[in-house]
Amino acid sequence: MGAANVKPSGDGSSFSVSPLTDGCKLPSINVSTFHISCKSDTYREGKLKYGGIIIYARNGQTDWYTKNNTHCKSGYVVIMRTDTEEFQEKKTRNGARGAEYMAPFTEWHLGNLAMIMV
Repeated sequence: MGAANVKPSGDGSSFSVSPLTDGCKLPSINVSTFHISCKSDTYREGKLKYGGIIIYARNGQTDWYTKNNTHCKSGYVVIMRTDTEEFQEKKTRNGARGAEYMAPFTEWHLGNLAMIMV
């Protein structure tokens, strides 16, 4: 995942995301809030590097629990330092998206994720 169509609701209280995968449009997902994961890395000023993902759904679900019992909903944001040795090792094995999901949740994403890297 990486590209998506985003459309605000008529009253501005939410928006819908229509993820694209290999040019195919998937069903729209309604998002009313963003939540920054408490498992995100703490921001520190300096020349550190960060990356993140916004997760909209897993296996078509917009409300789910991960292997380590983290409760996720559409609009879940994970921000990770990408310049650590631990992250680079996970990235080598699983790619950047896999590493950003795997690091806080201690699981490889099982099934299909609808997410955008930021």
